[in-house]
Amino acid sequence: MRVSTAVISLGLYGSNVLDSVVEAVKCGTPLTTECLSDSDVRFDADYTKDLKGQDPRWINFEGYWKIELVAVDMEGNEVPPNNKYNPNGSGQFPYLYNGFVGFYNHTFLGSRFIANRYYIYKPPPQDFCDQPFEPPYVNVVGDGTCGVNGHAHSSGFYATSSHENDGHMNEIRAVGGYSIFRDTAPMDHPDMPSRYQVLDSGTVNNFLQMPGVMVQDSSYTFMDKDRVMLTNTAIDLFNDGDDASGEVFMGKMTRLTKEEFVKGIEDAYEEANVLPSERMPIPYASQFYPTEEEWCNTFQDPSCSVSPYQEPVASLNGGGIALIVVLCVAFLSAAFCLFYRHAKATQKKRIKEHLIDAMARNIVIAPAAGQLSPSELKREFDRVDKDKGGTVSKDELWEYVCRGHVGTMSDKDFNAMWSIIDLDGSGEVDFVEFITFLSSCGDQFEKVHKEQGHMKREDRIKHASRRLSLDKCTSINQDELGDIKSEDEAKAAVDKGKQAVDDV
Repeated sequence: MRVSTAVISLGLYGSNVLDSVVEAVKCGTPLTTECLSDSDVRFDADYTKDLKGQDPRWINFEGYWKIELVAVDMEGNEVPPNNKYNPNGSGQFPYLYNGFVGFYNHTFLGSRFIANRYYIYKPPPQDFCDQPFEPPYVNVVGDGTCGVNGHAHSSGFYATSSHENDGHMNEIRAVGGYSIFRDTAPMDHPDMPSRYQVLDSGTVNNFLQMPGVMVQDSSYTFMDKDRVMLTNTAIDLFNDGDDASGEVFMGKMTRLTKEEFVKGIEDAYEEANVLPSERMPIPYASQFYPTEEEWCNTFQDPSCSVSPYQEPVASLNGGGIALIVVLCVAFLSAAFCLFYRHAKATQKKRIKEHLIDAMARNIVIAPAAGQLSPSELKREFDRVDKDKGGTVSKDELWEYVCRGHVGTMSDKDFNAMWSIIDLDGSGEVDFVEFITFLSSCGDQFEKVHKEQGHMKREDRIKHASRRLSLDKCTSINQDELGDIKSEDEAKAAVDKGKQAVDDV
């Protein structure tokens, strides 16, 4: 039972080791399936999250720019100043779109993009200012005077690369003029981001759809690294209950140095006569710039969030499965061989001990077969050879090993012992075969010899009496009796021996 348990435990251990190897092994090896990351960059954990690293063309979009636009409505007419500007709600500014200028500061920070933009409008024409305005609508923003003062406001947005690893970026927060809340709150849309991507032609495209609010599609077409053609189509779906309106903006972007950028804004303030209180600092930073927690948790910046695209645990391919099968077969074969060898060795030891125990009923066992005299060995052989034919039959050996109180042998053990002793397979065992087998029983001779040496006085008397009774002797050899001294004790030993024979 102990051997079986050990083999089973060994098998389970081997199985666990194989499972661990399969789990630990990487994909893309000769024995495992291909890695998804080999054909799909979304699963490549080492792929750069840097926007310019994913698409080097983003470097063209970076830097300082001046924007000059004209705007037409859905009928192709010039867009007039909006006469339904509500300072507490929505609506476009009450200024001309034709002739306004913008200044863009675009910055890439690894996986993140920051756009800070200034828009500066000239004063509207006097005829617009002379129109009557019903509250809550007004014809000027802030404290300025219609027709005298222009207007300036900031807008901006923040974007990140994505776990798609395809070079596009998602706008996830709009502030200032890009927010429907204007300067009072940011407008977050992580679940429906405005997507920016560089097309094959090198054009930067932006598309944003916010149900019930707006749809916008913009294209930045680079004529060269310093000049861009800009078109923007905006459909306003949130216009104080009116039907949807739309505008198309067309214009150009020109690259500036930092010094030109600052001076351009200052000159535009002066030209539009913007009140000093409305002029934004250069540079400006929005109070709604995302915190690090917002970047990582709310907006899922891929540089600090967990990708949903995880390489699955590697599985074995055909070659790997075949190898595991071969290893399992080899392992089980080795375990079976170990079990079989152990079982055979145990059986051989058991049958040797049984035979030596049987001999111990008749003679004093020496530490080794070679220390027994030939006459003792021959006399023991003759005890087995009941018919005195000079050889021992299988039945005679069976009777010899199974008599007395040493226990019975199983048929399996006896047949194994017979096959070992009967060297020539003749069905009869001669004296040479008998002593040849005994010569292989050294450990068993030594064991029984030690057991006899540790016997109590009563047990030695019993064994000596039994041997004398079986040999029908009438006297007791002093060497065999050890410390038996008196005639009465010897007689008692003979009587015990006779009783043992009767018991047999």
